[in-house]
Amino acid sequence: LEGLLARFQLPVARGLCRGAFCPGRYDLAGAGRKVVGLAQAWRLHQGQRIVITGASLIVDEEAAGLADAVNRFYNAFQAAPACRPNAIGSLSQMADHPISVEDVLGVLGTMLWNDGAPPRATHRPIWMEAAGPDTRYY
Repeated sequence: LEGLLARFQLPVARGLCRGAFCPGRYDLAGAGRKVVGLAQAWRLHQGQRIVITGASLIVDEEAAGLADAVNRFYNAFQAAPACRPNAIGSLSQMADHPISVEDVLGVLGTMLWNDGAPPRATHRPIWMEAAGPDTRYY
């Protein structure tokens, strides 16, 4: 993801972005505002450790609306801390011009398929048992 943002000439720093949604040590922020969040869960599957990962990339969204949605979610589950709008950014805000999801997908596709190197990770669904007999992760 750092490479993707570099293609747009958007410098980011990796580290905890206090006041943003789901703060973590692998957040990517531009000018102190979170634009990328990462999540991972490690599991044991058939004797092997696997990782389930996810990422959020804020392309072109208004920070106040995002913070409001996050805070409503946190309040529904009595979670803290509050998310502050001034801790959230977007690629368009960093670039000071519109960047679309299609722009991002085009650059990502070029990075994954046209740069001559195969992707380093594969995507394949894995069903596995979770906490209870009726709970499954995909």
